[in-house]
Amino acid sequence: MELEAWVTSVALRDEDYNTPRSNRSAARPDDLDSDADGVEDEADVRNAAVELETQLLGQTNEAAEAISKRSARTGRNPETNKPITERFEEMMGTIDRIQATLERCSNDVCVTVLKNADHRTKLVQQAQRHVGDEEWDQAATAVDEVRDIVEGDIERLEDYNSPRSNRSIAAPDGVRTDDEADEIVRYLDDAPVVAGRFTVCLPDADVPGGNGSLAAEVTPQRFIDYLTGRAAADSDGNVYAWGSTHPPSAVAEDSDEDDDTVCSEAVNSSVANEILCKSNHLEADISGPVVTGGGLRTLRTDVGVTVVNDPPEAAVGPSVLVCPVDGEAYEPSDLSGWGSESGARSETPTVVCQVWVQPPECPYPLPALLYVKRCRSDEQLVYTGGWVLDDAALYPDSVTALTIAGGTQVVGVEAVVDGECCLDYNDALSRSLSTERARRGARLDLGSVSSLVEARVLSEDGGGKLYAWGRNDYSKADSGTNGETDGAHGEVTVLHCPLDAPILHLVNAGRASNEVKFKAGAELSKSIN
Repeated sequence: MELEAWVTSVALRDEDYNTPRSNRSAARPDDLDSDADGVEDEADVRNAAVELETQLLGQTNEAAEAISKRSARTGRNPETNKPITERFEEMMGTIDRIQATLERCSNDVCVTVLKNADHRTKLVQQAQRHVGDEEWDQAATAVDEVRDIVEGDIERLEDYNSPRSNRSIAAPDGVRTDDEADEIVRYLDDAPVVAGRFTVCLPDADVPGGNGSLAAEVTPQRFIDYLTGRAAADSDGNVYAWGSTHPPSAVAEDSDEDDDTVCSEAVNSSVANEILCKSNHLEADISGPVVTGGGLRTLRTDVGVTVVNDPPEAAVGPSVLVCPVDGEAYEPSDLSGWGSESGARSETPTVVCQVWVQPPECPYPLPALLYVKRCRSDEQLVYTGGWVLDDAALYPDSVTALTIAGGTQVVGVEAVVDGECCLDYNDALSRSLSTERARRGARLDLGSVSSLVEARVLSEDGGGKLYAWGRNDYSKADSGTNGETDGAHGEVTVLHCPLDAPILHLVNAGRASNEVKFKAGAELSKSIN
């Protein structure tokens, strides 16, 4: 018996992935609100402070050189001391500007540098007195102390502004060198692939006499094995997975064999239940469910459920969660079942798990979150899901939020009308989707909490709890007490991914020729991507 299945997938690049955390535009160096949300961004304030600190370092070096030259002379000469005095005045002016800038930033690094600015003021005043008394060695010592503090503060601010600052980018083997981290940062700076989506459609077929069904046999574990390209067989030798056997290099199984060879040998061991062999549907290499650090948690908001992942240094929590539309999320004992179905489309809970992902051109695997669920439509099993990078593992004050606000709407659209392709799918969507959230579809949104609340991507309640989570104030997030959003206390960046986006389903493709089917699929892809 031959059964037809359809698979669609898309990789999502983000041209501005680092923008909410990046340096200010060189074209607008004084812009401290790079995301134009009306609030000064802490990253921009810190960058402005780095520029001022660098200016202060140059002035300090000039003062030290002037003191060194003057100390070699003898006799008091006010005219000779004047350039030194002018440099001290310049230093004091720059320190005042640094203090005024850092007062608009509340994180620990800014507070530390602000305190150091007070100390530098006292040291410059001491150096001024020593110069007035022609105590050149003491003046030079005070200026040297200023230089040491400035160099240390520049390093603190630059490290904090780096995407890997205060966050050691995790590695599958637990070890990540600075050079590797730098390569990852460069990749993230250059239009990286940050997510992928997929849909797999199988017939809702049963074996006569109650002797099994595809719905029962395609378990979450087997489906994930398929998507991640693992050839595997059960105890009876039946092959369920179904493609390339090369997950991300750092977590790959030991195998030097060619993909096709491995796949063929696995299938040839038993052809009783062969379902495809060569998949390669996703551009990225993805591991199976595995602990990547931290743990998955859910936040209950006024809209629904939000799944977040703790940063890697947090206490270890579940690496897999099963999230029903209604009800509490739970950690499964295994992935042998989808859980109870609900709603008009017999929707299963969404399985969310930690994985390693190595997108194209990315030098090393990165922590990510994989999600998948199953719906039923027009006698078909529709599996939908994707993966998205885990921002909490890459940036400070950042979080990836996977949100569920309700059931998944499956919109049936016809591939063929009177034997011809195709419908206007955008028109079909506009007539079928009634809520603003549904019309946003499966798009990723990246920005500060306040900007996403203003854009109505997040509710006030959800935004407040995500802000508290991103600032590591878990008590507010867990207790239901709204945290503050951006402003005086600094920004939190959210990468938002909806788990309940509508699905478009071609409902009469079975009556069409292959040419029409593929044309319909191409038109559908253009409409939804």
